[in-house]
Amino acid sequence: MNLLSLLKNSQIKLVNYIELKKNETLFRENEECRAIGIVINGEIKIVSYSFEGREIIYSINKENTIFGNNLIFSSLPFYKGSIIAKTNCKIALISKNNFISNCLIFALILENILISPITYKLFKLPYNNYITFLKEHPDFIN
Repeated sequence: MNLLSLLKNSQIKLVNYIELKKNETLFRENEECRAIGIVINGEIKIVSYSFEGREIIYSINKENTIFGNNLIFSSLPFYKGSIIAKTNCKIALISKNNFISNCLIFALILENILISPITYKLFKLPYNNYITFLKEHPDFIN
């Protein structure tokens, strides 16, 4: 189950999907972050390259992980590394404008961004179990 499965059909229309082939670049280092991304399937890596050409991996994001959420509301909203497909993958992008103007619609995603690290630690729930828990207990966050 993925995070977007929590949304209604009318809400899904606000999400853009991009399919990437292995090693294809989604965003380049220093490019402005204008959307929150969710890895639907596959893996991406966030990387920079040293002057010698050595790859520096900041993170590897797998299915159901969110990226860009720490940058989109930042005063310096620029990617610190390039986002590259580590495998063939599908990415969902929610633009900053769509996210802000429909914040109530995307409340579950916003709640996931804001409280999921705490919830993981408190309840030691793996991500998929956390999503299932939210679906089964919609009043948990309220």
